[in-house]
Amino acid sequence: MQLAGSPTVYRKTKDIRLTQRIARHKSILTTEIYSHPTDEDLVRAVTGLPCWKQRDLAVRLVYWRLFVSAMRALISLRTSVAGNGLSG
Repeated sequence: MQLAGSPTVYRKTKDIRLTQRIARHKSILTTEIYSHPTDEDLVRAVTGLPCWKQRDLAVRLVYWRLFVSAMRALISLRTSVAGNGLSG
């Protein structure tokens, strides 16, 4: 599946594991990056969990955003290195 299809599958199904299988990603992290779950999706997914308090949720979302930014930077770096013929 093309990467552009992952967000559509995820938004329709709200099932990240199904999206992972359809996209044939080995890692769920890859699926999360390309599916672009919104902050609202993340909040909805964890709101009912007893271990998530409202103040903890805000902190975890900050860490999530940092993680996603770092993963996007890593993918960008890998793409630019591969484009320059420097990959191993």
